[in-house]
Amino acid sequence: MKELSRRQLLKITAAGLVNGLAAACTLRFGPTPTVAPSPSETTIPTATSAPAPTAEPATRIINSPSPQAVAGTNPPDTPTPVAATSAAPDTPTAQPSPAAAETATPLPEALYPPDLQKEMAAAFDRFYPDFRDRYVLKDPVVPNALRVVKIDEDKSIVSEGQGYWELAAVIKGDMATFSGLLAHDLYPQYLNAAGLSKWQILADGSVPDPNSATDADLDQWFARHLAAQKNPQYQAESLRLAQAITAADISRPSGRLRPSNGWDGQYDAAYSSPGYYPLLKDETGNSIWDLVAATDRDFIDAIQAAFPNGKGLVPNWVQQSNPSQPGRADGLLFGWDAVRFPWRQAMAALWYPDNIAGQHAKKQLEKINAFFESQGAANIKAVYDLTGKPQNSYTAAAFVGAAACASIVSTNADYRTQIAETFLGNPSNTYFSDSLTLMYTALLGGLLPH
Repeated sequence: MKELSRRQLLKITAAGLVNGLAAACTLRFGPTPTVAPSPSETTIPTATSAPAPTAEPATRIINSPSPQAVAGTNPPDTPTPVAATSAAPDTPTAQPSPAAAETATPLPEALYPPDLQKEMAAAFDRFYPDFRDRYVLKDPVVPNALRVVKIDEDKSIVSEGQGYWELAAVIKGDMATFSGLLAHDLYPQYLNAAGLSKWQILADGSVPDPNSATDADLDQWFARHLAAQKNPQYQAESLRLAQAITAADISRPSGRLRPSNGWDGQYDAAYSSPGYYPLLKDETGNSIWDLVAATDRDFIDAIQAAFPNGKGLVPNWVQQSNPSQPGRADGLLFGWDAVRFPWRQAMAALWYPDNIAGQHAKKQLEKINAFFESQGAANIKAVYDLTGKPQNSYTAAAFVGAAACASIVSTNADYRTQIAETFLGNPSNTYFSDSLTLMYTALLGGLLPH
C-alpha cells in the first residue's frame, strides 16, 4: 500500500477521533445532560437592564482571575437583573452550517501563503462539528441555552470558553449555537453588577466569584460585534457589552487594561488584544481605547526589558508594579495563560500591518518565532521558562498552534509549512487546546473578518 503523504493525512477528517467520547463524559447536574443539537435562532437574547456605562495533564492550572493575593478587593455580588429570553424552541433541531472556508478573507500573501491559509480554513471546518459535539452541551438551568463544559478538567464552565465558542459559532455561521451560548451568558445569575460574565460556574451550578475575566469579556464582545454584522438585531448587545467593558475593565487615569472588573494589581500579557482596541474605539466612540493600546504596548516592552536573557516568551502573570516579579506561583513561565499571546498579537499584525499596533505586534512575534523556529516544528513542548527551557516532555496543540501563529513573520517557507502541518496533525483532544485550535485556524485561515 502506498504511504500517504503528511499533507494527505492532514486532510483526513477528524470525526473518528471523537466517536463515543461525549457519551463517556457525564456531568453531575441531576439528570445527565445530553449533547445539544443546534437550536434554531428564533429569538435574539437581550440584556435589557444591564448597565451600559491540556495532551495536557488534568492538573493544568485553571485561569482564575481572582487570586488570593488580592483577596478583599472583590465587590459584593449584586448583579443587575438582566432579561434573558429563550434562544430557541423547546425541541431544538440541528441546522446545517455552510463551510466557513467559503467566506474566507484572503490574508496578505506576504504574511501567510494562500495554500496554508486554505489548509487552515479547511481544518476549522473539519474540526468545528466534532469539537462542538464534545464540549457544547445543553444548559440544565437556562431553558434552551448552551454552555461550554470543560469535560476533561473539572466540568466547570468558564467565560473564556463561552467567548471562544461564541466566536467559533459566528465564524462558522452557526447562529443557532451562538444564540444558545448568548442566552446562557445573559442569564441574570451569570452576570455581575458591571454587566459582565462571571468568570466561572462550578459543576454543581454554584458561582464562587462575581468577577469577570477581561480576556473573556473582550472575546465575547468581538463575537457579538461580528454577529451584529450578520444580523443587525445583535447590534444593541454588542454596544452594551462594549460600553460595559469600557466602564469596568480599564484602570483610570492610567488607561491600563485590568485583568478583571473586580480586582487589579497583576498583568497577563495574553489578555493584551491590540487587534480589538481600534474596533472598540469605533463602536463606543471613546478615545480611551487609544490610551489602552499605548499603555499596553509600553507594559509589554517593560516585561521584555525585565528579562534581558529571555527569548521573547511572555510570562503568565507579573506584578503591575514590578514586571520582573511573578503575580502567581507559575507567573514567570510561558504557560497555559501566556500561550495565547501569539494568537492575539497575530491578529493585530495581520489586520494593521501598516500602523503602530501591527508593527509592535510584529516585533513581538519576531522574537517568539525566532525561538520556536530554532527548536524545530517537531520539538515544540508544553510550557517553557522565559529562557526557553521546556518544563515538560510532552507537546500540546495549544503551544504548537501558538508557534504557528508566530510563524506569520517567518521568512522560512519550509518551516511555516512544517509548523502548520505539525499543528494540524496533532490534536490534543482537550477543552483548552481544542478551543484554541479553532481560534488559531480561524485566524490563519482568514476566517476572522476585520
